[in-house]
Amino acid sequence: MEKTRTDKQNRSLHKYFNDVALVLMEHGVDVRMLLAKFKEDDVPPSGDNVKAIFKSILFRTHGKTTTKEMTTTELNDLLMYFNKNIAELTGESVEFPSEELRQLISFYSQNLV
Repeated sequence: MEKTRTDKQNRSLHKYFNDVALVLMEHGVDVRMLLAKFKEDDVPPSGDNVKAIFKSILFRTHGKTTTKEMTTTELNDLLMYFNKNIAELTGESVEFPSEELRQLISFYSQNLV
């Protein structure tokens, strides 16, 4: 049996939802437009709304009601699908937060100033 996602992945997932919401707002994408992409209802973008959409897709694709039940493979697959649709809608891909990305940003922030 595949292990479920880690607490670190959970924190990164929530950061990802908020990052997606910011990108959507920057591109003038409201939740109606986003939901039309995912075939849902009309709501203004926020991290919580993005999570709700993500969880709705999770239930439709995997029959799971909470992200805590996700395996790492399910998380990766659903993030790829979700982000592909966000990129098609906004023209921008949102990176999933990782320790490596955080360290890279920190390194370049300190060394390019």
